[in-house]
Amino acid sequence: MAPRREPKRATINDIARQAQVSTATVSYALNDLPGVSQETRRRILEIADRMGWRPNSSARALHRSRVDAVGIVLVGSNQVKGVLPEFLLRFLPGIQEELASRDILLIMHNVADLATANRTYQSWRDERRVDGVLVLNPYQDDPRLPFLEQIGLPAVVIGDTREVSTIPSVWTDDESAMNLAVEHLAGLGHRRICRIGVRSQYRHSLAREQLFRGAMERVGLRADLMGYHHKSDPAEEDVLSRWLRSDDPPTALIHEDPTLAVETMFDLQHRGVNVPGDLSIIGWDDSVLSDVVRPGMTTLHRDLFQYGMVAARQLVLLVDGEEASHLRGTTTELLVRGSTAAPHA
Repeated sequence: MAPRREPKRATINDIARQAQVSTATVSYALNDLPGVSQETRRRILEIADRMGWRPNSSARALHRSRVDAVGIVLVGSNQVKGVLPEFLLRFLPGIQEELASRDILLIMHNVADLATANRTYQSWRDERRVDGVLVLNPYQDDPRLPFLEQIGLPAVVIGDTREVSTIPSVWTDDESAMNLAVEHLAGLGHRRICRIGVRSQYRHSLAREQLFRGAMERVGLRADLMGYHHKSDPAEEDVLSRWLRSDDPPTALIHEDPTLAVETMFDLQHRGVNVPGDLSIIGWDDSVLSDVVRPGMTTLHRDLFQYGMVAARQLVLLVDGEEASHLRGTTTELLVRGSTAAPHA
C-alpha cells in the first residue's frame, strides 16, 4: 500500500491567492494591524480558518527549534497612536513579501520607549515567540543593540550602525543621496539652502545633518540653516517661517520627511509663498502625494519595497545560522518634479 500523503499545509501565499489580496494585506489581517478594512479582515480570517492555516510550522519548527516568526517592535508616539510613517508604509510590504514567500510570520508590537522595547525582546526570547527581530530607527547610543547582543536574540538593524555595533545592518548610502540633492539645488543657482530633519535622536538624522554640512562645503556654500520638525512641539514647526523672515532667507529646502515636505508646501502656498518660485523643496523618500500634488514634489527616491525584502532576507540568513553582514539595501536616485527650479533673480 502506498504511504498516505499528508495534506499540504496552507500558507500565507495560499490565503492571499484565495482572498485576491496581497500577502502584506494577509499578514496585516492575521496580526490585527491597522490598514485593512473590517470586511477584508473578516474575509481573510474566514479563509485562513477554512484552509486550516496555523501560524507555526509545528513539526518542522520543533525539529529545528524554530517558530517561523520574526518580530518588529515599533518605538515612538506616532506608531503607538496607530499612525505608520510613510517610510514604513512602503518598507513593511517588502518585509512581508519576503517572509511570506518562506511562510514566516511577521509579528509587530508598539511600545512607547526603548526600555519597554528591551523588555519585549526579553519576553519574546524567553517565550520563544520569534526567531529574530528587525530593529528600526536606531538611536544615538541605542540601548537596544547591546541588549540584543547580550540576550543572544538574532537581529538585523535597519540603518547604518557599522561603527557602533557588530549586529548586522542593512542601510542605504545617505552620503550619495545628500550630494544629489545639494548638487541639484546648487546647479539651479541656489546659494541659501536649508535642511529640516524630523527627530534629532535618530542616528540617521544626525548623520544626515553632518552629510548636509559636507555636501554644502563641497559646493562652496554655508550650511547654517538646519533645524528639526517635532510634531509634538508646535514651537519647532515655525523654524522655516523664522528663516524666511530673516534678512538672508533660504531659497531651497531639503526636508527629511516626505509627508511633512508636502504639508510644508501646502502651508507655504496658503501663506502666499510660491513653490518653487520663492522656495524650492526636495523631500527625502517619496510620499503617495509626491506625484499628484501641484507642483509635483522633487524627491530622493529609494526602492523601499526592495529595501524591506533585503532586510528580511538578511535576518532569515542569520536565523538559519548562516553569515549575515552589513549590507547596502538599495540605491537612491533623484526624481526631479516641479517643486524645484532656479531661484528668482
